[in-house]
Amino acid sequence: MSYIVPIGPYHPALEEPVHARLYTDGEKISDAEVFIGYNHRGIEKLSQQKNFIQTIVLVERVCGICSHSHAFGYAMALEAIAGTKVPKRGEYIRVITAELERLHSHYLWLGIALHIIGHDSLFMHTWDDREVIMDILEELSGNRVNYGMVTIGGARRDISAETAANINKMLDKIEISNLKLRDILLDETTVALRTKDVGVLTTEDSNRIGAVGPHARASNVPVDVRKDAPYSSYEDFDFEKCVFPTCDVFSRVVVRVLENIESIKIIRQALNNLPKGPINLGVRIPKIPAGEYMVRVEAPRGQLTYKVNTDGGESNSRLSIHVPTFKNAPTVPTMLRGNSVADAGLIIASIDPCFSCMDR
Repeated sequence: MSYIVPIGPYHPALEEPVHARLYTDGEKISDAEVFIGYNHRGIEKLSQQKNFIQTIVLVERVCGICSHSHAFGYAMALEAIAGTKVPKRGEYIRVITAELERLHSHYLWLGIALHIIGHDSLFMHTWDDREVIMDILEELSGNRVNYGMVTIGGARRDISAETAANINKMLDKIEISNLKLRDILLDETTVALRTKDVGVLTTEDSNRIGAVGPHARASNVPVDVRKDAPYSSYEDFDFEKCVFPTCDVFSRVVVRVLENIESIKIIRQALNNLPKGPINLGVRIPKIPAGEYMVRVEAPRGQLTYKVNTDGGESNSRLSIHVPTFKNAPTVPTMLRGNSVADAGLIIASIDPCFSCMDR
């Protein structure tokens, strides 16, 4: 018998409003639709009333998990319009914060995925390790979220030798726990039963729809802005694109665990080779002339685009933000088809969605 099964937009399992409509034949999903746009916050419009420094604070609030990526992209666009060169030490500090944020985001998603699967003991272990990452971010910036590490022309806070040593010690713990997590996730029967051959998004479908970030790399699509169009100082670091060929939820789990290893490598390289010199332009904030510029950064969920238009005044004439979830959400109906209703929640969550991020 055929049914229409609604999930959301307001649902106890969803932290953000999104509506999925499942067309089922018994327990099997024959087709699906996803509806977005329930949480508009007017951030892009508000940016036209704020000056450039206030807008950095504003765009950090687009998303609590990838707040640094938003401030990073916005500041890079303004610096390009102004023709400002960021000191190398400031660039390294920005990268360190970005990769710590990626670790935090991936651990957050892995814990949520394990909870949905029903493996709550491993969920609690994963989030216990996540606390260590948040301790590192607090050591670095003073905050657990919304780190405030970016200003126009560089970084807002320096890293002392003592802080760098503490971060390296904490990374030792994370590195050991991540390797254990990798071994468990690759071999654990419960994880395999719930994730293998579930929510398949083929390489062809990923390219056709335009998926980005870990979601695309888990479909064997080697896209990563850090490698494809290096920005800030990513060209200085040795790391790999993490791709996996199975194209299912299991692949999305594996890719994020592998990316944790690469992020740790980048942070260690940046800390061990931190350049001497200033971290920003001091009290001198550059004059932002009239112009426009578009910047791409690799946020934890994938490619994040900032396009900034200025008119020579003290505020943005237009700010346009294009987030990864906007590209990845259209893949959900394709992944849902042919799966059971019981797997729908996990499949939707497998894109690591941030619908508040998308509804600006």
